[in-house]
Amino acid sequence: MEINQWWDEIIMPTDEEPLHENHEEDGKIIELKSTNAIKSERGVRERTERKERAKLKLERERNAKEEAIKQREAIEAVHRCRSLDAIHAHLKVDEQMLENLLGGRGIVFPSILEAVSFQGSGDKIKIPPSCFTELSDQGAFDKGTLYFQLSVIHQEGSSEMINADSKQLTTHSSVLEFTEEEGSGGLPHVWSNLFPLDSPKAPLIEVRYVWLPKGTYAKLEPDVFGFSNLPNHKAVLETSLQQHMKVFHKSLQCPCGVVLEKEQMVQHQASISPHRLLITCWFCGDMVQSGTLATDVCYRLSGLTENEGVCGSKTAPRDAPAGGL
Repeated sequence: MEINQWWDEIIMPTDEEPLHENHEEDGKIIELKSTNAIKSERGVRERTERKERAKLKLERERNAKEEAIKQREAIEAVHRCRSLDAIHAHLKVDEQMLENLLGGRGIVFPSILEAVSFQGSGDKIKIPPSCFTELSDQGAFDKGTLYFQLSVIHQEGSSEMINADSKQLTTHSSVLEFTEEEGSGGLPHVWSNLFPLDSPKAPLIEVRYVWLPKGTYAKLEPDVFGFSNLPNHKAVLETSLQQHMKVFHKSLQCPCGVVLEKEQMVQHQASISPHRLLITCWFCGDMVQSGTLATDVCYRLSGLTENEGVCGSKTAPRDAPAGGL
């Protein structure tokens, strides 16, 4: 009896220990825990992704701002460089203008011409007629002899000249005549001073008017061998200089006996010379030819008589008083 009761207790479950229900609840709990774990992992992963996306977005915005700042700084730097270049160019132009004013004593004449060589014994150049007009309008001929500074303008492809002499090649010369073609400048033997090497295809020079002070000394260098063998260097140099000076400084003698230079002789014969060839009309004030021979009184009056025949102011001389003669 006791054994059967014990066996029944073992086989038959009691109400206090429901085995099947505990297993189902454990399964539900495990499934719930798995679902919560999955949801938790998904939430963590989503939060991580959102953080990564936000971080990438902030980084892109920061990079875009930095790129915009760099571009703005680059544009401002370009503008500053352009402004500085414009200021430097303006200052250079002003400096060149001031240099031209000081060098030419109020006369500004820079001209760029194509150099053309011609055979000549002197050192004077030929320039176009337009240069004569420009110089005449500024009164350059009233200041005496015209002197010009010739400078080489370096061009592309002339690296040999630049490497041969880093300094700008310059020389000075006067003008021979204003008969050269427009845009060209004729150079005699001073060509070798500007173009010591092979000249470029289209050599350009700047011709600038300058005022040169009177020289006090000169340095001479012989260009041929045998100069030291000459017996008297001083006499040779003086003779050569005198022959050169006769072309420009030959004195003239007026029939009245006065000996003057050419310009002074023109003023003398037009004003105080008793044998002057030009006299002033009393009626209109024009300078008229007084005849072909200044020493003959008849010829001196013939020109004035012809002018009086066509003068429209014959009522009274121009320097007569208001009441008439």
